[in-house]
Amino acid sequence: MFEVFLTAAVIIFIVLIIRGSGEQNPFDIKGKEIWRDEGKHTKAFVNHHYQIVGKPDHIFESHSGEIIAVEFKSRKGRVYESDIVQTLASCLALRSEMDVQRALVCTQTTKVELNLGSDQDLWERIQGYAFQVKTATQGQVIQEYRPSIAKCQSCSVRAHCWRKS
Repeated sequence: MFEVFLTAAVIIFIVLIIRGSGEQNPFDIKGKEIWRDEGKHTKAFVNHHYQIVGKPDHIFESHSGEIIAVEFKSRKGRVYESDIVQTLASCLALRSEMDVQRALVCTQTTKVELNLGSDQDLWERIQGYAFQVKTATQGQVIQEYRPSIAKCQSCSVRAHCWRKS
């Protein structure tokens, strides 16, 4: 009787260790989280060559050693182009320290996987947006805008906007 109890206790102990090993995560990545953005005090990654600064929400290392960046949006619904651009920029910045090859952009209901390509490929995809950010941070007005009904409905300044769709 004691042996049965001891065997059951050992099995339960092993199961609890496996469950608590960090192998499960809400993004279904088979591996462990190696970095997490804890807020404004968490150091951002900087790619000096492309002058890009960014940080993903999470970084995982898969069982095969692959580095995966994750950008999580707490809203329900689809992944927007701006979410993808933000993720690509953070991956380009992250590459100054880690060889990230894959990224996920997730909302509560949607997951989009991004294959990143080379640094130059990433830069070509985000270059126009990076220029707009630099322009805005220098206090200049961005002349280009892309209104749509969906964007305008979710915009925080729609009540004061003169360019509504």
